[in-house]
Amino acid sequence: MADIVPLAADTALDELSDRLDACGDFSELIASVPPLLAEFPDRRRLCGYLGWFPDRRRLCGYLGWFADRAAVAGAADAAVVLAGMAVEVLEEQGTDRVRLGMALATLGRLEYERDTPDLEPLERAADLCDDMDEPVVAATVYAHLGATLAALDRPKDALAAISWSLAEQDRVLIARPDLRPALRPLRAEADRVRGLVLRELGRAREAMDYLARAIEAATPHTPAQRVRLAEAAAAVVDDLLAEGRPEEATPYARAALEALAPGADGAPVKVALARQRLVRCHLMRGELEAANPVIEELIALARQEPGEPTFRAVLADSLAQSAELLPLLGLDDGPEAEARAKESIGIYDELLAAGVDAEGVHTGRSAAALALACALELRGAYAEAVGPLREAVSALERFAPGNRALNAYLARALLMLGDALVEADQAMEATLVLRRATQVEGELLTRKPR
Repeated sequence: MADIVPLAADTALDELSDRLDACGDFSELIASVPPLLAEFPDRRRLCGYLGWFPDRRRLCGYLGWFADRAAVAGAADAAVVLAGMAVEVLEEQGTDRVRLGMALATLGRLEYERDTPDLEPLERAADLCDDMDEPVVAATVYAHLGATLAALDRPKDALAAISWSLAEQDRVLIARPDLRPALRPLRAEADRVRGLVLRELGRAREAMDYLARAIEAATPHTPAQRVRLAEAAAAVVDDLLAEGRPEEATPYARAALEALAPGADGAPVKVALARQRLVRCHLMRGELEAANPVIEELIALARQEPGEPTFRAVLADSLAQSAELLPLLGLDDGPEAEARAKESIGIYDELLAAGVDAEGVHTGRSAAALALACALELRGAYAEAVGPLREAVSALERFAPGNRALNAYLARALLMLGDALVEADQAMEATLVLRRATQVEGELLTRKPR
C-alpha cells in the first residue's frame, strides 16, 4: 500500500479492495499497515488525508472490513491500527454516533484480543450509549467492556457490565426475536466472561453452567477467540475432573483441542496442555489404550522444545504416565518404564532447581517416583523402590490435606511403601506405614466428595 499512498484515497481503497476480492489473500493488507504508518507518523495528518475520501461511511466500512480480515488472519496489531483509523475518521465526521459506538467497541475488543486491554475506547462507547437508545450497540459495548474489566482484574465491575449487556440483549430480543441468531455470539461471549469471573470468585458450580453454554454457542473467527474458547473449555475440564466426572469432561477436552486450530497464538504450548487434559480424562475413565498414543505424541512434541519450561513440565508428566502405562499395556516388562520414570524425576529436579516450586511439580515428581517404584518391583528390586516411595509419600503428605484426589494417591503410595518395606525385611517400619495408609483410606471413606 506504500506505493499507492500518493493516489487519491478513494482510488487507493478501491484498488486495494478489488485486489483483495480477486485473490482472497489478505497478507498484502497486513504487510501494508506498517509502511502506511511510517509514511504518516502523524495520525491527525493521516486522518486528514483519509478525509479526502468523498464517502465517509464507505471509508469506515472499508476500514472496519480490513480490520476484521486482519484479525481473522492473526495480524492483531494491524487489526487494531485499522480499527483505530475507523474511529478517528468517524470522530472527524462527528455525526454518526451509532457507528462511532460500534467502532469504539470493535477497537476495544481487538485490544483485548491482543492481550493489551484498554478501557478508554470502551468507556467512551459506554458514554455514547448513555445518550442514545440503541440496545444492540449497548449490548455489544458492555459485553466487551466486561471482558476487558475481567482482564484488568476488576471482577465485580466486569459482572456489572456483563449483566448490563445481557439485559440489553434481552431487550433487543423482545422487540426483534428474529435477531436471536445474530446475537448468539455476543451472548456466548457474555456467558464466557461471566463464567470465568464467577469461577475466579470461587463460585465454580455456578460458573460451569455459563461456561458450558458459552462453549456450545461460540463461533470463534479469530485466533484469539479460539484461544479464549479453549481456555473456557479447559476450565470446565479441570472443574469436572476435580469432581471425579471424567465422562462429562471428555467432550470439553476435545472442544478445547478443536478450538486450537493452526494459527492460534501460543498454539504449540496450548495444544500440549489441552492434550494433557484429554489424557487425564482417558486415564480417569480407565481408557489406557486411548491414552497411550496421546502420551507418546506429547513426549515427541515436548522433546522438540528442550529449552521451553512448559514443555519440560509436559515431558516430565508424560514420561511418568508412560512409565506407568507401558507395563500395564504389556508393552514393556520394566526396563523402558524404569528409564522413563528416572528421566521424568530428573526433569522435575531440574525444574525445582530452577526455582519452579509449584504444587504440580512436587506432585508430578511423586507420580514419577511411584512409576519408578512399580518398574523396580517388576524386577524384584523392592529395596531400591523404598527410596522413591518415601520421597513420594513425603511430598504427598505435604500437599494432600484438603485434596481428595491427592489423598487417594497418598493412600496408594503408603500401601506400596508398606509392601516394599515388608519385602525388604523392614517389618517394623512397614507396620507404621501400613497403619498410616489405613488411616488415610478411612478418611477418604468418611469424607464427602466435593
